[in-house]
Amino acid sequence: MQRVSGMDAAFLNLETPTAHMHVIGDVILDPSTAPASDGGFGFSEIEAALRDRFHLIPPFRRRAVPPPGKIDHPVWMKDPEFDLAKHVTRAQLPAPMSWKDLERSTCEFAGIELQRDRPLWAISIVQVLEDGQVAMVPKLHHAIMDSAAGGELMASLFDLTSDVGSTAPAADPWAP
Repeated sequence: MQRVSGMDAAFLNLETPTAHMHVIGDVILDPSTAPASDGGFGFSEIEAALRDRFHLIPPFRRRAVPPPGKIDHPVWMKDPEFDLAKHVTRAQLPAPMSWKDLERSTCEFAGIELQRDRPLWAISIVQVLEDGQVAMVPKLHHAIMDSAAGGELMASLFDLTSDVGSTAPAADPWAP
């Protein structure tokens, strides 16, 4: 358990049904160099990469829990019902998707409020764009990510060089 900082509590408290306090963006992935023997690159591969690297991103498994009577800032607690499938979804649009369709899909995804009863993030995967690329659309609440943390998060999710290596397993298995 960890107390939510004053700034992060402000981000949580300032959110309204029409003014969401999350950030969103499109991450474009080029699958052209993925090994052909893998059968391509898309939703399953991205989901597997997230699963393998989750121990590097502790905020992805924590949810904000208000104290009794809301007399103090919320606390971050491990979500006992964490389910990756509730956070990583496949965009339900026909492929191939145009860049204009991706823009529209991202805007619609941005308009959906993050659910407070689970960790405050979601990722939508666009399987195939018209040029063969894949898009990952992460949506993260400001309370779990500022600009520096956003860079660290992306570095945790992706290999920063073309030399893809295996991710070291978590020292302690995750348990809520």
